[in-house]
Amino acid sequence: MDQQHVLQRRAIYTVLQEWLNEEQIIEALMVFEEHHKGKPSIAIHEYLTRIGHLFDQKMDTKHIRRRLMEVLVRRSHDLAPDPMPLLLRARAKSASDVFDLKPTESQLALHKLISELMRKASAGQRKQLHEQLAKQLGKRFMNGSYDSLAQYLLSDNPQYLARFDDKALQDFFTVIYVACCEVLGPVKTDQWFGSAVYQIRQQDSVVGEQLNRFL
Repeated sequence: MDQQHVLQRRAIYTVLQEWLNEEQIIEALMVFEEHHKGKPSIAIHEYLTRIGHLFDQKMDTKHIRRRLMEVLVRRSHDLAPDPMPLLLRARAKSASDVFDLKPTESQLALHKLISELMRKASAGQRKQLHEQLAKQLGKRFMNGSYDSLAQYLLSDNPQYLARFDDKALQDFFTVIYVACCEVLGPVKTDQWFGSAVYQIRQQDSVVGEQLNRFL
């Protein structure tokens, strides 16, 4: 176990309890685990910028960074306990909650389009697409949202999409389009997307209509 990483996690947990409720703290800790693990403590400003939306008012990043730096040099027994058990419970709950959700017709339509696109790709292309998507999703989505979309891509299960509103799924679709352009090139990407959308609309006009909100 990386003791420095555990120390950073405990310090963040100790300090953020002064500003955030438990749900927000869990989200902030998940961001830390997924995007800042292994980074030096001096990079804490980047982390605080990333979680800034969790604060009701514009936070004083300088003050919180100073508090974190103060806490990081304390002896271990001065810090809050390691919150990893809290994170593990939250992840388990999030995973179980997914299967209680039912995707809407529009979400199923989007799923049909994405599945059609992935079926067109070779095994090598899918691998490249997943690598590109992992990079882009990490920039646009955080913690549980990132996990759900990653699981969706791996499982091809539309229930994972049911967690998201139209705006988030529009962003997700944009990420997929950009990743396809990176791997396949813009011309082939437009050909694939156009062909897939056309086929879906020919097969079921209602489903095709539902797609419009994401395109």
